[in-house]
Amino acid sequence: MISVIGLGTIGCNLAEWMERDGLDVRSFDAKNTAGQHLKGRSDSLVEAVKHADIIFECVSESLSVKHQVLSAIEDACPASSVLASTTSALLPSALGKALRHPERLVAAHFWNPPALVPLVELVPHPATSSGTVRSMCEFLEAMHKKVVVLQNEIEGFVGNRLQWALLKESISLVASGIATFSEVDEIVKQGFGARLAALGPFTVADLGGLDVFLSLSRSIEGNQDAALSLPQRSLADLVERGDLGAKIGKGFYEWSEEKVKLATEQRDILLRHLSQTSARSEKT
Repeated sequence: MISVIGLGTIGCNLAEWMERDGLDVRSFDAKNTAGQHLKGRSDSLVEAVKHADIIFECVSESLSVKHQVLSAIEDACPASSVLASTTSALLPSALGKALRHPERLVAAHFWNPPALVPLVELVPHPATSSGTVRSMCEFLEAMHKKVVVLQNEIEGFVGNRLQWALLKESISLVASGIATFSEVDEIVKQGFGARLAALGPFTVADLGGLDVFLSLSRSIEGNQDAALSLPQRSLADLVERGDLGAKIGKGFYEWSEEKVKLATEQRDILLRHLSQTSARSEKT
């Protein structure tokens, strides 16, 4: 049985999605008005978690609130339950201070809307058992999620740190009078953002050529070889070794002709689909 505690945007969507998939879901929210349409809505937290195998804590992004709720969950749930906090930024080590048994805690960062976005960043507490991680991976993968287990915890995890880096630079460009909000949005949507739906930043760089990206970084940052930033130095080391990316078979990744063909085909299929969708949208 699955429990969802906290029926805000993420929690309610999770409970709806899992109910539609035929799972036995018990949900609870302290606000009596939340999630009234859910089939498995419970009248109390204790009732919602007392038989749960996996419990998703989805309350507000406040450490004190999460501590209170996680402690109450631990008091009421079976000793074998896995506790998964859907926090988007709080460290599991901080969350675990409310628990007697943090070895069964893991952060499971879903992206909104969780029923549609495939990724779940799984972030273990330093004491989380391998069995807890394995159970969560097996459950999420059975629900057709793409799970990435982070090797170490960090504030904001990986996705939100990347998202903030883009937003921070976007704000700076607008504030400097380089482009407007809508122009920056169009550049992302119609340019590199479309590719990123099929290819991550390391794959994009390998396909484009690491020497090209190193030259680009020097133009933007204005750094000479003696004053390279850490990311530039890492990139320069690859270029100096001759690992220029897909065009020579090695960059961040190892590349075969078949792997290059597959990556570019996946990219082009998605780009054609997005182009067609955009064209239809403009006609309506």
